[in-house]
Amino acid sequence: EGTTSDGNTVLPFKSSLFEPIIQTRKPILPICIKYHSINNTLLNDGNKDLVFYYGGMKLARHVFEFLTKVKEISVSITILPVLENINMDRKTLAKNLHKDILNCYINNKDDNEKIYEKSI
Repeated sequence: EGTTSDGNTVLPFKSSLFEPIIQTRKPILPICIKYHSINNTLLNDGNKDLVFYYGGMKLARHVFEFLTKVKEISVSITILPVLENINMDRKTLAKNLHKDILNCYINNKDDNEKIYEKSI
């Protein structure tokens, strides 16, 4: 989707990234990833910067902090239904996918099966 955030929400998707999908008529597999805890501590304002990369963060420092401080992450990954035969413009597609992913992210549940939940 081409945007990063501090994890409080899912920011609107950049519609230009959907143009190749529109042009090639390839299916889309929407995936919602939500972090729950880091090092056995629920995600909070004090630890979220260890996994979320956003704003004016420096990439090298972020990667270093992640590699040296994160020992375990609990995430849920929800696979939403595949979108095929897409017959809409890229802006509409971006808005619709953003709505679906945001709904999944906020509710952390969906009518779809959560196929993978694991601490690493």
